[in-house]
Amino acid sequence: MLLPSTEPAESHPLFQKLTDSPLFQTYKTAFRTTTGLDLHLIPAHHAEKRKERAQSQFRNAFCNELSSLPGVNDSFCACCRWNSEDTLEATPHTYTCPAGLSETAVPVRNGDETVAILTTGYVFVGDKSEKTSSAAVEKLHSLNVPDSKKEELFALWRETDSVEWKKYEGIVTILTSFAVQLSVHVNRIVLENSNSEPRLVQKAKQFVTANIDRKITLAEVAEHVGVSTFYFCKVFKKTSGMTLTEYVNRRRIEIAKLKLINPEARVIEIAYETGFQSLSQFNRSFRRYVGQAPTEYRKSRLQRASTE
Repeated sequence: MLLPSTEPAESHPLFQKLTDSPLFQTYKTAFRTTTGLDLHLIPAHHAEKRKERAQSQFRNAFCNELSSLPGVNDSFCACCRWNSEDTLEATPHTYTCPAGLSETAVPVRNGDETVAILTTGYVFVGDKSEKTSSAAVEKLHSLNVPDSKKEELFALWRETDSVEWKKYEGIVTILTSFAVQLSVHVNRIVLENSNSEPRLVQKAKQFVTANIDRKITLAEVAEHVGVSTFYFCKVFKKTSGMTLTEYVNRRRIEIAKLKLINPEARVIEIAYETGFQSLSQFNRSFRRYVGQAPTEYRKSRLQRASTE
């Protein structure tokens, strides 16, 4: 699900719920304790918002000071480089700035779309060799900053931590595994009910669940909760971050995932039992929100169950 471009990404209900979730907060603390590195969750879209959020969360003193200089642009800072579209793909990316510091961006996927990015690093990977030091000195001199500021930057640069290559590769592997776990958590967050939601949104979700096996229209849901379709759409979208149609489809898919665990259940029967009007519609929606076809999902789940 793409975060709507008309609102700040960090205020989007899905992103905020993901950030505040016990799963992320617990892992963030454990990650810091185990690796000594910070872990941040960044909005997938809104490139400028991502850059601002990343820079505001720096705990690396060198990066923090460097990013404040007027001569520093996106070609210098590793933290800015993952603003490019490659971070919206399904694989992790590690970027190294001219000063020799690396940062890794790992996508959190929801189906075939990236909804957030896990970032860590701001460290030297390997040794701070004389070659790296010379390159950093040359690059920093090209920024035309005052000599007094250069001395401060070099002091901070020398204090920056180093991580061995093999250890850093292991950290990225762990982070990638967590991104997969968080991706599974995304859809649960999207669909969960909250007592803080407006009553009409709670009633609408209950109505959808009770009638999930048939076609559900916007008009009948609005009538059920006692408001106009315009008002309902406005409140529902603001609260949940998605349209009613998307919520209904996501709810259908979650129920279908449970039914697919039964190897005896036919896929076409599951499609109709969960309210889809055709098998092709079911397959398209399933691939969009899960990232694979229903048959592939069933096969992977059954294989996993057989090894547990």
